[in-house]
Amino acid sequence: METRTGRLEFSPQSAAHTVALRVGFDRPVLSVAIALNGYDARYSGNDHHVRQLTVDLRAEVGARVDDGWDARIVGTLFLHDDSNASFSGWIDYLLFVELGKRPLPGEIGPIHDPVLEG
Repeated sequence: METRTGRLEFSPQSAAHTVALRVGFDRPVLSVAIALNGYDARYSGNDHHVRQLTVDLRAEVGARVDDGWDARIVGTLFLHDDSNASFSGWIDYLLFVELGKRPLPGEIGPIHDPVLEG
């Protein structure tokens, strides 16, 4: 079992926003689980009366990619009030990954940094 930590950043906007991230590994990803390690959601302006706060985080086994295997993390952040004001924030995660056997030398390249999808 391996663990990875990180942060999904959400730029200012007034609608629910989803960010996806792919995390690469040098071995097959057999299973994943994810824990919410913290979050921040804030309005950019004055005081607001929050009507709804949504913080959603999930992870799934990815696919075989050119130079390894990956796991996919998807986070959604939404902060709503009556004025539909813009908000920003972040979600911190702790990813638990069960990996398969290491491939033979020369079969795959090195582990790469996470890739932000959107």
